[in-house]
Amino acid sequence: MKLVIENGDVEIRKEILRQQAAQLKLEIEEKQRAYNYLTYKLEHYDEVMNPIEENLENQEF
Repeated sequence: MKLVIENGDVEIRKEILRQQAAQLKLEIEEKQRAYNYLTYKLEHYDEVMNPIEENLENQEF
């Protein structure tokens, strides 16, 4: 038994792969931005986090 793939089927599969690749690329870019943000916060902890912590300590709940 020989499997015959129609030309249209190949194009549909290629398009699905393109869409999956595009979605994966977006997810990677989002994760890279989150990583960059957290890395910045770590490298500049005193400038970024200390003012936030001081504001939280001064707030009444």
